[in-house]
Amino acid sequence: CIPFLMAGPSARGAAAAAEPSAEENARMEARSNELVAIIGPAVFLNVISGAMLWTARQAAVRPMFNSAIEMTVTLTRLGSLGALMEFLINPVVGKLSDVYGRRALIYWGNLSTMICRFLLFSNPGKLWPLLLEQILTIPLVTSFFTVYRAAISDELDGPNYAKTQAKLGAAAGLGVICGPLMSMAIMRKATAAHCFLASSVLSALSLTHLLRTFPETLRKEHRKPSLNLSEVQPLSFLQLLNASPTLKKMMMVIGLQTASEGRNVTDVLSIFLQNDLNWGFTAINSFVTMYGFALVLAGLNVKRMINTFGLRGFTTVSNTVNFISMMLYSIGTDWSMAAGGLFLAPGSRKRDAVESLIMKRGTAAGLGGGFISGAMMNWRSTVNVVGPSVFGTLYAAGSARKFPGLPFLFAAATNLAAQAVFSTLTDDDLGIATDDASSDTDMPSVFPVRPTEVTPDFLSAVLKAKVKGMRISPLGAGFVCDAHRCDIEYRDGAAAGPPTVVLKMPKDNAAARELCTPFFKLEAAWYQDIATYVPITSARAHGVFLDPKDPTRFLLVLEDLVSAGENDSFASWNIGSPPQLIQSVVCDLARMHGQMIDSAVLDRVQRVPPPAEFNLSPGCYAPPYLGFALAAYRPCAAAVSCGFPQETPAMEMLGAMIEQDKDFLQWDYTDAKTGQTFRLPDGPCAFPHPTMLGEDGKAILVKACAVLGSRKVQTLLHGDGHPGNLFRSKSTNEFTWIDFQGYSVGPPGLDLAQALACGVDGCSRDVIDGIVREYYERLCEHSPPSLSRDYPFEHCWEDFLLGCLLWYPAYVLVHTLSLPTIRTDPEIDARLAGYRCTIPRYVALLGELGVMTELVDRLNNN
Repeated sequence: CIPFLMAGPSARGAAAAAEPSAEENARMEARSNELVAIIGPAVFLNVISGAMLWTARQAAVRPMFNSAIEMTVTLTRLGSLGALMEFLINPVVGKLSDVYGRRALIYWGNLSTMICRFLLFSNPGKLWPLLLEQILTIPLVTSFFTVYRAAISDELDGPNYAKTQAKLGAAAGLGVICGPLMSMAIMRKATAAHCFLASSVLSALSLTHLLRTFPETLRKEHRKPSLNLSEVQPLSFLQLLNASPTLKKMMMVIGLQTASEGRNVTDVLSIFLQNDLNWGFTAINSFVTMYGFALVLAGLNVKRMINTFGLRGFTTVSNTVNFISMMLYSIGTDWSMAAGGLFLAPGSRKRDAVESLIMKRGTAAGLGGGFISGAMMNWRSTVNVVGPSVFGTLYAAGSARKFPGLPFLFAAATNLAAQAVFSTLTDDDLGIATDDASSDTDMPSVFPVRPTEVTPDFLSAVLKAKVKGMRISPLGAGFVCDAHRCDIEYRDGAAAGPPTVVLKMPKDNAAARELCTPFFKLEAAWYQDIATYVPITSARAHGVFLDPKDPTRFLLVLEDLVSAGENDSFASWNIGSPPQLIQSVVCDLARMHGQMIDSAVLDRVQRVPPPAEFNLSPGCYAPPYLGFALAAYRPCAAAVSCGFPQETPAMEMLGAMIEQDKDFLQWDYTDAKTGQTFRLPDGPCAFPHPTMLGEDGKAILVKACAVLGSRKVQTLLHGDGHPGNLFRSKSTNEFTWIDFQGYSVGPPGLDLAQALACGVDGCSRDVIDGIVREYYERLCEHSPPSLSRDYPFEHCWEDFLLGCLLWYPAYVLVHTLSLPTIRTDPEIDARLAGYRCTIPRYVALLGELGVMTELVDRLNNN
C-alpha cells in the first residue's frame, strides 16, 4: 500500500530562506519609510527630552549632596530603582499591547514624562520628585520603546526590522545631538531646573504627535485573546529564554551588550569627566553631542553595514569596536576619550541585528510581538537593575586606588563576553544561507526534473564540489513525487561533498504534474521561507528549485542520512507501527502545533484555492489535498481499461472492483460492535462507505470544512504527519521531518488523522483515545494558557475524526488507481499481504470510531 503524498528520505537540518523578490523588497522598504516617518519624530522628541538632562540633572541636584561621590552613589542607586520598576512594569505593557493593540499603550511614557518633569521643575531642591521620576518615568518611557518595536515587528522582520530600527536610531542620535545644545542654551539664560520644564514641553509635543499619527499595526485577528497573569510577571522573559537553546544564547548576547550602555554608564561617565578629567558642563555637553553624531552616522550606515557584512559580521564588528571604545575610555585622557567616541560610532547600534533575530525566532515560537519586545526590555532591565550600582561601586573602588577608569575596563570585558557567546551561534541558528542551502543567486537557473537529465555539472554547482560522476537509483514512489538516491563520485584531489543525496522529482505523467503543481509550490515555499521559523526539525535541502514560468517543473536536492545508517526510517509504518511510536510522532507535532498558535508565520503560509465545485464559504477550512478528494468524485481515467463505463467515478469504481475480486483480495475485518467478521465490501464498514458516495458525500466534506474553519484556535499543520514522513536519530531519538507538500493552517487535532487512522498496530478506540489524550497534554504544555478554554479536548478529538473524513476520498482514489496493476506486479504476494494488514484495520477502526455514522449524523444535523 503506497502511503499518500509520500516521498524519499532526507537528513536533518533546515534550509535557509531564499532572498525576497525585488517587488517584496520595494514594498517592505516603502513600509519601513512610512513607519520611520511616524515613529521617528516621537523617538527624536523622547530622546532629546532625556539627553538635555544629562548634565542638567546633576547640576540641579548637586547642592543636595556633600560630595561628588555621594551624588554618584545616590544617582546610580536611583537608576537601579528605576530599572527595578522597569523590570516590574515592562512585561505588563508588552502583553497588554498584544491583547489591546499597540496604539492603546504607546502614549503612557510621554504622559508620565510630561507630568513628572514638570514636578521636578516646580519642586527644586527636593528629593521626592526625583524619586517619583525614577519610579514612573523610566519604566513608562521604556514602554514606549517596547511598544513601537513590537509595532515594527508586526509589519517587518529580519534585516528589514534591523534596518528600520537603525533609521530610528538616527532619529535618536539627532535627539542626543540637540539635547545638550538645548541644555546649554537654557542653562546660560536660566537655571538647570528650567531644563525639566523644557523636557516636559517636548514630551507633550511627542504625545500630541503620536495621538495624531500613530496607526494600529496589530490587526484584531492577530491579538492575543486575553491577558494571562502568568505571562506578565517580572520573570516572564524566562519563557523567551527557555523557548530554545538558540534564543537563550541570543538573549545572553543582548544582556551582555546592555551592560555597557545607557543608564549603566551615563552617571559614572559624566562624573568621571567632571572629577577626573576636569571637564566643565560645556565640554561634557559637546562630548554628548559628538556621541549623538555617532548615533546618527551609525543609524544611517546600518543598512549598508548589514548588506556588506550580513547579520553575523555586523554584530561582530559592533562588539569589537565597542570593546576598543571602552578600553580607550579606561585610559582616562582627553585624547583617549575622543578616540573612544570615534570608535563607538560604527558600533552604537550593536543590538539591532540580534534583537531582530530574537523577534523572528520568538514569533516563530508562537509568542506575541509585544510580549517578545517587552521580554527583551525586561531582560535588559535585569542588567540595568544591578548595572548602575555595579558601575558606581567600581568607580568608587577604582578612584580609591587611583584608577577611576576601572568601570570602563569592566564594560570592555562585557562586550568581549557578548562576542564570545555570539560566536557559538551557527549559521543555521541565525538563519543565514550557507553553501548547502539554495538561494536565487548561487543556484543553477536550469535544473533537471527527470533522473536522466541530472549531470555532474549540475550537482557540482548545487553541492559546491567537483562531481566526476553519479549513479541514480529509484528510492520511493509517491502519489505526488518520486524519490531517487544519487550516489556521487568526486574528482580526484577535489574537496568532497556528501556521498549520496536524494532527488525528489515530479511524476513522469503530465496530468499528475499539473494536478500536483500546488504541492510543488508549497514544498518549495516551506524550505525557502517557513522551515527556519518552526520548532520541528526539517530535512536539510542542498537545493530547492521551482520554475516560476512552468511550476510543474520542481526539484528538491536533499541530504541522505539513511545510507549512512545514522537514522531509522519507517517506510512500512502503515503495515503496523507500535502505539508508542505513533504517540511519539504526534507528540513531536504537538510541539509545533502549540508554539505556532497565533504566530505571525501563519500569514506567510500559501493557501491552495479549494475546487470551485465544493463552493466553500470564505470561513471554511480548505485542505491543500481537497483537489484529490474531488478527483474521487470525477470519472476515473482507468475506468475504460478496467471494463467500466467511461463516466464511472473512482468512488463507485473501487467498490465494484473490490466486489469482483473480494475472494482474491481477502480483505477481512471484524466489526468491533458485534464481533462479526466480514469480507469487504460487505458489512457495516464497506469501502467505500455508501455515506460518502455522490453529491451527498461531497456535501458532507463541505460541512466538515465549515466546522474546522470555525475553530478559534488555528496553527501550522504538517498535513501528512505519519511515521513514513520522518526519520529518527539512533543516537538522540530526535525526529527529522520530510514531505511538506501539504502543510496548511488549521486546528491542531486535524493533523492526527494520517498517523492514527492508518498505522497503529492493534488499534482500538481505547488505544486511539489514549494517544490523542497524551497528544493534547503535550499540546497544552506548548500552547498559550488559554488553549484549554478555547480548544477543549472534545474539539481536538472531533477534529481528528473530521481529518479522517477529509482524507477518506483521497484513500479511495489511491486504491482505485493502484488496484488494477496488482495482478501483474512481480511482488504480488508482498503487496497482497500489505493490503490485508492495512485496509481491514483502517475500515474497522473508522467503524469503531463512528466516523461514517455518528460523526456524519452530527454534521448533517448541524
